[in-house]
Amino acid sequence: MPSYKSYLTDAFTNVKFAGNQAAICLIPQKLSDKEYQQIAAEFNLSETAYPLPLDTENYETGCLRWFTPTVEVALCGHATLATSHVIFNEIGNKNPEITFETLSGDLIVRKHNDQLVMNFPQYKKWISYESDKILNGSLNLYEKRPKESFIDKIVELMTPPGKCRYIALA
Repeated sequence: MPSYKSYLTDAFTNVKFAGNQAAICLIPQKLSDKEYQQIAAEFNLSETAYPLPLDTENYETGCLRWFTPTVEVALCGHATLATSHVIFNEIGNKNPEITFETLSGDLIVRKHNDQLVMNFPQYKKWISYESDKILNGSLNLYEKRPKESFIDKIVELMTPPGKCRYIALA
């Protein structure tokens, strides 16, 4: 397998070996999902990010994908922040804003002075569901939203049975 320029980052901190770690792999061409997965497994961090430039001249717009050692994930905040830091500060991107196309929708990161400002996906309406319908699978949340966000799995895994009656999505 060829070698690619990569960065190991510590997000949410300015102290080495603190914060949330992520690997950022700068790969000039698209690889297969299997290859992305193998690289992520080799790093063995919580996430490995792959910014895939759609505009190769200046990283104004690109695709961003995240892989754990075992699966691709739809959204990862700390790896997005780390990727943006690498693009703005390590490789010298001059654009004040980057738009990443992701499985969770477009994410925009702006450089403001020495800070990075990120947006996260929003849904236009509040929709309320009874949690038992979500947990027992009788409600299909995905038909109401533009892209899959895995919120029902998060609720199922993180909420003890009987502890949550209603769920509101925004």
